[in-house]
Formats: sequence, structure tokens, C-alpha cells
Amino acid sequence: MTRVAIMQPTYLPWSGYFGLMQTVDVFVFLDSVQFARRSWQQRNQIKTANGAQLLSIPVLSKGKRNQLILEVEVDHSAKSGMAHHKAVEMAYSKAPCFRDYADELLPFLENPSTRLADLTIDLTLRLKSMLGIKAQILRSSEMNGVGSK
Repeated sequence: MTRVAIMQPTYLPWSGYFGLMQTVDVFVFLDSVQFARRSWQQRNQIKTANGAQLLSIPVLSKGKRNQLILEVEVDHSAKSGMAHHKAVEMAYSKAPCFRDYADELLPFLENPSTRLADLTIDLTLRLKSMLGIKAQILRSSEMNGVGSK
């Protein structure tokens, strides 16, 4: 029996996301559903010396109320990438294994993809690889599914 998990792509996913991914044979990124503004799809918190800091990927959403997650475009005019890079580096540079992973992960924050789903999925796949998780990965948008809710 094939074990499957389906989750929406999120920005900087929490450890439980990877725990779930590790327990299944097939993991599906649910990117073919409506985008929810100000959600974990585009933002997350990091722990800093001054408490939690919210990092949010700016997106182009004006006039695009019903767009799907896979259609959401990153707003590059906001230039948030370098700010996210610096925030993560300042918060975690003294962590024991930071240097082991920083060179591979920080470029994702500096130069985000054109589409939000590509950024979040690519970053998650990089982390999946670094963690040695073997689950097969699919995107719902590539599965030609039909139906609603």
C-alpha cells in the first residue's frame, strides 16, 4: 500500500512538515488551490534574540483575488530577498551547524524565483535532500485532477 501525503507549499516549512514527508512514499504539493493572502504559503517566523520575526515574501496580488498558488508571482520590486538572508544569518549564524547548510540555503532567500510556488517548493526540495528524505514528489497542478473541495 502506497502512503501519500498532500500539503500546500509553505515558506520555510516547520520540522513537522518534513516529519510527515519522511513517513510517506509519495508527497504531493497542493499548488492547484486558491492562494490565501497573508498565509504560511508566503510567510513564516524565525526566532531571533528579540523574539519572533515575521518574514513575508511580497507577491503581486492586486486584481488577482482568485489566483491559484501556482499562479502567484513574487514582487521583485520589494527586494525582500537580501533582507531575509540577513535576518536568517543574524538569527542563526552562531548555531552549531549553520555553516554546514547556509551556503546551500541562503541563495534561495536572496534570489527568489518568479513564482511563489517555485520558490517554496524548490527550497523545500533542497531541505528534503539535505535531510535524506526519499519520498517521491509530485505537484497537484501536474496531475490533471478534476473536482472541487
